[in-house]
Amino acid sequence: MLSDVCPLCGSKCNIERAQNYTDYSFIKCEKKNCYPIKVHNSINNAEKKEVRKRYNLIYEFLLTHKAVELNGAPQYFHFFFDPDYAEDYTKPPVFINIADYINTYPNNISEKLDRILANLSIKYPNIGDEFFFYNMPISLMFIESGDASGEMPALVKYLTDLDYIETNKNIRFPVIVNGAEITRIEKLFVISAKGWQRISEFRQDNRKNKNVFVAMSFAERNLPVRKAIKQGIIDAGFSPSVMDEMIHNKQIVPEMFRLIKECRLLVMDITEPNYGAYMEAGYAMGLSKEIIVSCREEIYHKKDYKDALEEKAFKPHFDIAQKQVLVWKDPADLTKKLSEWIKYLFS
Repeated sequence: MLSDVCPLCGSKCNIERAQNYTDYSFIKCEKKNCYPIKVHNSINNAEKKEVRKRYNLIYEFLLTHKAVELNGAPQYFHFFFDPDYAEDYTKPPVFINIADYINTYPNNISEKLDRILANLSIKYPNIGDEFFFYNMPISLMFIESGDASGEMPALVKYLTDLDYIETNKNIRFPVIVNGAEITRIEKLFVISAKGWQRISEFRQDNRKNKNVFVAMSFAERNLPVRKAIKQGIIDAGFSPSVMDEMIHNKQIVPEMFRLIKECRLLVMDITEPNYGAYMEAGYAMGLSKEIIVSCREEIYHKKDYKDALEEKAFKPHFDIAQKQVLVWKDPADLTKKLSEWIKYLFS
């Protein structure tokens, strides 16, 4: 599968073996706005169409997840595919198992068009942002053949016929073909009013949905916090979904993603470090879910860490989409504030 063509956008790229991880390839695209990634051999160990699906999901993941930093330097995501892998949430979330996401892949053309429209709205977030489909990343468009020349025009036509995108002018720019410079003419598109309406519709869950996913450390010492969060959700008229309380015979991670996908709100407590909770919140952000971040007051304001290592290990990260943090004093305070916050969000 790997060649000198970027599997995410279709442009030229440089591929080399990743340092320290010999089973990973470091893909660095020459396109300025593409993503450098590291992929395990397992990503490419499948039929061509299946591999394309995996890269489409990787691109969607990269659109909605900020790179992790270590000592001020970005840490590249490492993608692999293993349906039987038992996730270790104690490590920073730079190793991403695409097998956990494969069940979220669009099953039909309607779902695919919705996801393409969502991707476009993330890449071009402002009303009136213009774009053209020449050199549009193939993974943004969920291209499965690897050849955009056939699928891309059809998908653009579908989006246009549904009035999700519209065009009213062209753009001219020079391109090099067989060593000669020619002028190319492309249509400039914008997401239409109907397109933004559709985005709003599929981002909003049904008003009858009362499910709230709880993301936090489930260590036994946090039981009072867990109870306080559940009670706050119940007092607001909603139903808490706590992963380790759910009875099922399915693999844990895919089931977790299903619950997040179907919830209306995610509550994340960051009092105690838990990288899994950050990953769950990131996935919910990608689905445009409402997120409430909470933290105990003494931890939120703590500054007297004994050294930088302890600070890095235990200091909560507050940069989750610049979310306001619900700061609480004790479990009773948490229950009261959380209930009020949820009622305010959905009043």
